Amino acid sequence: MKRLALPLFAILGLGLLLVAGACPEFGDDYPCAESSECINGKVCGSGGLCVDPGGDDGGLPDAGDDGGVPDGNLPDGGDDGGTPDAASDGGDDGGTPDAASDGGDDGGTPDGSSDGGTGPTDCTATYCPMPDSPTEWCSNGSAAVACADALTGTFAPQDGHHRSLMPSYTVSGQIVLDEVTDLWWQQIPGSPAIYTEAESFCRNLTLQDGGGNPFQGWRLPTLAELMSLADWGITASTDRYDGVFGRTSSPVYWSSEEFSNGSGYRYVLDYDQAEKDNILPSALAAIRCVRGTPRWQGPLEWANGSWRDPTTNLLWSDTVDQVTTRNLEEAFGDCAALTEGGHAWRLPSLKEWATVFDVTKTNLAPRVRDLHPADQGENYWSSTPDSESPGSGFFNAYLGSNSMIFVYSTTSTSRRRVMCVADGP
Repeated sequence: MKRLALPLFAILGLGLLLVAGACPEFGDDYPCAESSECINGKVCGSGGLCVDPGGDDGGLPDAGDDGGVPDGNLPDGGDDGGTPDAASDGGDDGGTPDAASDGGDDGGTPDGSSDGGTGPTDCTATYCPMPDSPTEWCSNGSAAVACADALTGTFAPQDGHHRSLMPSYTVSGQIVLDEVTDLWWQQIPGSPAIYTEAESFCRNLTLQDGGGNPFQGWRLPTLAELMSLADWGITASTDRYDGVFGRTSSPVYWSSEEFSNGSGYRYVLDYDQAEKDNILPSALAAIRCVRGTPRWQGPLEWANGSWRDPTTNLLWSDTVDQVTTRNLEEAFGDCAALTEGGHAWRLPSLKEWATVFDVTKTNLAPRVRDLHPADQGENYWSSTPDSESPGSGFFNAYLGSNSMIFVYSTTSTSRRRVMCVADGP
């Protein structure tokens, strides 16, 4: 874990490099890559030719955008292509843009005055992984064991064996950068408050990085984003997330998401009991604000007999019979026996289940993104043992009509349904 007192944009190592130099003198309809290659007031149009400006100033356009440096025709707030000017069009104020900025987001390193956007937008060029729990904790079904020993048993592979995406955090001033998800987090949480106060708190929050640069554009996190900070190998005697983050009097944190049955209840995450639940907005919960485009949302893709989540690059299989319940040993065995696509299938971890939780679903549907569990109101095994119940407890995902609740202390001899997951290509 690194603790640096540097500006966040210096940590990310991104910036805008402006290079002045002589420009070739290309005229009408001449091929170009940028407007500096054109003369006589021409600009490089979207077709790659020097043209009259008109409504297109010739930058690098995206959908519904004028292409770059605005002209007299005010654009719609899209991405100006990374070329800033004194009166930015609301896309990029001079940071490093991403490929699909949507207005107000510079997609990378913001400047000191901030463009009011949401900060980073993409973890990688293609997908955004969910970090694994950093603390190893494994079980043989009756007692806690070293994960190396459990790997050769019938209860494998467990959450503690899947450690390819260990969390990495960088502290800068009042901000923590998650280097796996590229989300920025408020380090010291806000005290417990009702929902409207929590939402307003984040919306009006200004935090400084280590260089004293102020940043706005904060929001309440989604349930899955709250889950990304969890470390389920820590015992429940303390909040189960990394010590780089400050604590408050409550282990229960507000999410941005609303229960979809019209009751007005809001979802929270309890880092002590490992539960996603819903509570009245007049109840109290702690506040930890986040900056960045919401992660792990949108449709899944059906291909080659399994569902691929493009936001995580995880594959989900519904090949295993979901009507028949199994004890934990049988569940591990059924996933390990899958061969479809040549992938190494396994039981999903608790955090992997969180990435497909869909709070927009109504009471009449299982609350998961596009997957087809056999029925709502059923518990599904996860590969995450409960560190509060050494040896005997494993978490399971309840795909219920009221919420997705992570039930702790479920013994390995209990019978639950099964879905399997694998890392995508």
